[in-house]
Amino acid sequence: MAERGDLVFRVARRIAARRRERGLSQEGLAALLDIAVKNVQRIESGKQNLSLATLERISTALETSPERLITGASSEAQLVPSAVERLQRAGYSARGASDRGRRPANAVPITTLRAAAGHLSGVARSIEVLGWAALPRRGTPPEGQFIAEVSGASMAPSIPAGSLCLFGRPGPPPIEGRILLVAHADLADEDLGGPYALKRVASVKKRRDGRLRITLEPLNPSYEAIVLDAGEDELRAVAELVRVLVR
Repeated sequence: MAERGDLVFRVARRIAARRRERGLSQEGLAALLDIAVKNVQRIESGKQNLSLATLERISTALETSPERLITGASSEAQLVPSAVERLQRAGYSARGASDRGRRPANAVPITTLRAAAGHLSGVARSIEVLGWAALPRRGTPPEGQFIAEVSGASMAPSIPAGSLCLFGRPGPPPIEGRILLVAHADLADEDLGGPYALKRVASVKKRRDGRLRITLEPLNPSYEAIVLDAGEDELRAVAELVRVLVR
């Protein structure tokens, strides 16, 4: 059993504390890291030695720095602001899911979903609510809207890496020319995982065999388009970009 003064144990306790600080369950952290819940439990109990690469992944998921997890330092320069904090600094009325008091009126959820320009991390059942943000508008927000962070640069400059964006339910066809979060079994990303992509739909063409040829294009010319051949029931539009809230 790890001694209380052992570095591995101290780092484990800081990981658990930061996870709770962010309002995440162990299941939520496991989804962000794409590992089993039992592995998160081993990490937080100090039973697993962490490589520097794994520690960096954990710190990114917890929106902090490896230095803070190792040393316990809490200087403002070392902390990565949370999505809730970034929205507050941008002038939005936002609160964490674990904060006391009522959530802002007409608020939309701030989620752990990372809609990467590239791909989406995690699966729908593992997405958790980090907090709530009220956006300037009249009336109640449309049903199904949520806020998510975009990582990756393939949609820059319109959607820079790290942007907090508002997403909503996709509108009716046609989908050409719209920026959608789409799901398809052939989409993959070795860093983030998941059969998802945030791209602009360049074209949807019907082939002679009845299948569709869909071209998903980035906004950044440094990245290549993705071409999928799919049946009409194989490609799913998960959400549509409404607007960028915080760059």
